[in-house]
Amino acid sequence: DIILLEAGDIIPADARLVDISSLQVDEASLTGESVPSKKTTEVFKEGTPVADQENMIFMGTSTTYGKGKAVVTGTDMHTEFGKIATSLQTTKEVQTPLQIKFARLAKQIGIIAVVLIITVLISGTLQGTLSFGKMLLFALALTVSTIPNSLPIIVTVSLSMGSKRLAKKNMLIKKLPAAESLGASTIICSDKTGTLTKNQMTLTKIFSDNKIISVSGTGYKPEGHFYINNQQINPKKIELLLRIGYLCNNAKLVEKDNQYSII
Repeated sequence: DIILLEAGDIIPADARLVDISSLQVDEASLTGESVPSKKTTEVFKEGTPVADQENMIFMGTSTTYGKGKAVVTGTDMHTEFGKIATSLQTTKEVQTPLQIKFARLAKQIGIIAVVLIITVLISGTLQGTLSFGKMLLFALALTVSTIPNSLPIIVTVSLSMGSKRLAKKNMLIKKLPAAESLGASTIICSDKTGTLTKNQMTLTKIFSDNKIISVSGTGYKPEGHFYINNQQINPKKIELLLRIGYLCNNAKLVEKDNQYSII
């Protein structure tokens, strides 16, 4: 299959570029890079990281500039996004340090219990004070008494209290064992794009006629006002400047389900 691309298109599949004209692609949803990737038709070595495969385009990304033609190499679960989805479904749960320590403690208690049963049975049998059956019951009762039955409850309550403290600091704990690891964290490294930012470039300041014009509003919603020195101004005063900006690009504001986006 052949894909013909132009600015604003959402790429439907992974594909190899065969012809381009100043093509740039926004791959923030895949690689986290906020700057559009400049594409080429050059051949790269096998095993090149996805972010450096400038001769490829990927499903779910979008073109921001230029035109191009590409041959489809993968669709659905055979795309890079599909591989990520597959890896998330098959991810194994890693035990927390506390769970590892509990498992180790359980093994140690089990070994002690076995040694205790054998010791009591042997000593009781040699002394001959009680029958073997009574000695076995005595050994089992002694072993059960050594098990800290209230320990799991105490740990659960402690983790719950820790989760409440973290919640006061705007940290939501979905899995209780995670409270231990998160509570001990001092630095969290996170990707900026899509986490701290929305990867939506919006106009906030305009410099014209030696004046700074502030622009209010949120995201791509067509709302807001213009201000000079905190005084609202009539948009008609900068109508010519806004018209020039509008005519010098081919971006389009699209509204769907009360959500606005730029293509």
